[in-house]
Amino acid sequence: MTGAIDRKVDIVARYGGEEFVCVLPGTDTEGAKLIGKRLRASLAAFRLPHEYSDVESHVTISLGAVTMTATEGNLSSEIIEKADERLYKAKKGGRNRLVAED
Repeated sequence: MTGAIDRKVDIVARYGGEEFVCVLPGTDTEGAKLIGKRLRASLAAFRLPHEYSDVESHVTISLGAVTMTATEGNLSSEIIEKADERLYKAKKGGRNRLVAED
């Protein structure tokens, strides 16, 4: 996943059991979509078998993206909550996709 980002300020980290978070400072929605596309392509290239899935034969990635300008009122918990909502919207929409907007 780190190969899909190319700036030194960007961070990819595990966030829970099978979830990851990417922090992309100064990235707008279109940039987040581009990174999401790279992440999906990077994982797809590995063709990792997913023996227990009834959806795909290989591991895929669903993504929820949030972009916002930092203000004093923004709480990290609100950002995570919005990203999580979009992640589950991507999963409900068929998986292996990115939801970046409501």
